[in-house]
Amino acid sequence: MYSIAIDGPVSSGKSTVAKILAKRLNILHLNTGALYRAIGLYAQRNNLLNAFSGADVSKVNKNEIEMLINNANVDVKFINGNQHTFLNGEDVTNLIHNPIISDYSSRVSVIKEVRDHVLFLQRDIASKQSVVMEGRDITSHVLPSSKYKFYLTASAEVRADRRYKEELSKGIKTTFKQVLKDVKMRDLRDTTRDICPLIITDDAVVINTDDINEPEKVADKILTYIKEK
Repeated sequence: MYSIAIDGPVSSGKSTVAKILAKRLNILHLNTGALYRAIGLYAQRNNLLNAFSGADVSKVNKNEIEMLINNANVDVKFINGNQHTFLNGEDVTNLIHNPIISDYSSRVSVIKEVRDHVLFLQRDIASKQSVVMEGRDITSHVLPSSKYKFYLTASAEVRADRRYKEELSKGIKTTFKQVLKDVKMRDLRDTTRDICPLIITDDAVVINTDDINEPEKVADKILTYIKEK
């Protein structure tokens, strides 16, 4: 049994590559961001964290944190080889990937109590089976002893262009300028938060995908590193 840990900023291709790797290796893929997105969906539905932008965690309402921890029950099930995320028994897999929930996900992910809550679930899954796990603190915090660590990255402009095209394909009305602004703001939050910020660990293999438009090729690179180890 082994674990593959992948980190990287928003829209760097982590989820797509992780899915390809899991399929090729016939192991499970866990999108950890979906766990935070589900909690973010709960916050949005229940009008929580509206006064919290993510800049100063000390300003978070403690009662709202308790509501998130106690009432947002998140579970993950693998159905036909795909991850499905459940919030209080409801399959919310198709509801958590939009700009609004991304923003709420970013807010909840900087709260220590929420991160501790999600950490337990992540490690529990990895302790029971081989898994490809991706997020923003997998190599540094969730699976620090993993033998296979990777960091995917690309310029903000390239990542914004990918996300812009993805959102248009889903019928989401936006502009490249707005998406680029959102990407840069997300990068700032992820890399400067006090709790488990996005970093490149010394033992992670860094793969820049600026000039790699095919995720299959990124997966090839990772598999080559794994075989060499």
